[in-house]
Amino acid sequence: MLTKASSFRVGLFLLSGIGIGLAAVIWLGTSQLFEKTMTYATYFDESVSGLSVDSSVKYRGVDVGRVKSIEVAPDGRLIEVLIQIDSMIRITSDVRAQLKEAGITGIRYIELARIETPEAEKYTLNLPFPTPAPVIPSRPSALGQLFKDIDKVFTRFSELDLESLVIGIKDVVNNANDLLSNPDLQDVIAKLRSMATDLATTAAELKALSQNPHLSGTLENADALLAQARSLTLEFEKSVDALNLETRLGRLMDKLDTMSDAGARLLTGLDQKSRLLERKLDRIAGEMDSMFQNLNEFSERLKDRPSELLFSDPPPERRW
Repeated sequence: MLTKASSFRVGLFLLSGIGIGLAAVIWLGTSQLFEKTMTYATYFDESVSGLSVDSSVKYRGVDVGRVKSIEVAPDGRLIEVLIQIDSMIRITSDVRAQLKEAGITGIRYIELARIETPEAEKYTLNLPFPTPAPVIPSRPSALGQLFKDIDKVFTRFSELDLESLVIGIKDVVNNANDLLSNPDLQDVIAKLRSMATDLATTAAELKALSQNPHLSGTLENADALLAQARSLTLEFEKSVDALNLETRLGRLMDKLDTMSDAGARLLTGLDQKSRLLERKLDRIAGEMDSMFQNLNEFSERLKDRPSELLFSDPPPERRW
C-alpha cells in the first residue's frame, strides 16, 4: 500500500508540474500573440556579436520591444535586424538605433533615441534593395566609433613622412641653438631698448610742443591786431566825414578794408591750422607712446624668452 501511494503522489506531482509548464508556455505565447506591436528593420555596418533573437529593444533605457530576427542584408555587407516595438511608441524620422553593451558580460541590446536633426542626417542610409519593414536608421556604437577613430589615426600616421619630419625638427632645433648662442642677440635687444627710449623722448617733445602756450598766444595777438585795424578804420571814417575828405581818402579806406579782410582770413586759417596741428601732434604723441610701450614689452619678452622669436605663431592676415 505504501509503495502504491508513493507512486501515485510522484505521478501526481509530475503531472502537476507538466501542467503548470504548459500553462506558462501557453500564457507567454498568447500574451505575445495579442500584444500590439510594430515591426521595423534596422541595418548595422558593424559586428552585432552579443546581440541575439529576443534581445531587448529599449527607448531611453525602457524596454519597448525585442529583436525578432538577425540576418545578413541582401547586399552582403550590412546586417539586417528586425525588431518588434510596442505600437504605442511613436517612431519619428529623428529616431536612431544603436548597439549598446549590457554590462561587462558582452550581451548587447538595441537602444533607440532621438537625436538632433543635423546630426540625424549623417546617419541616413540609402539602401539599394527593398526592405521588409519600415527602416529605423542606425548609428555606430560607441565601441565601433572608437575603433574607427583609431583606424583613422593609424592611417594618417602611416601616411606621414616621418623621416622628413624628423629632419625638419632637427633643423629647427639647430637653428634655434645657433640663434640663442649668437652674441649679437644681446646687442639687438639693447638697440631695441635704446630705440624705444628715443621714441619715448620724441613723443614727450611733440606733446610738449602741442601744449605750448605761445601757439595760442600768437593767435590772440593776431586777433588783437585785427581788432585794432578795424578800430582805426572806424576812426578814419569819422575823420573823413568831419573833414569831407571821402573822395581823397577813398582808396585808403579800400586798402584798409582789404587789409582787414585779409587779416580775418589769415586769422581763420591760422586758427584752423593750429587746431589741426594740435590734433595731429596729440595723435602722434599717443601713437609714439603706444609704440614705446610695445617695443618695451617686446624687448622684455625677447630678453626673457628669446625662443619666441622662432616658435611664436604668425600674425593673422589683414583684410582690407
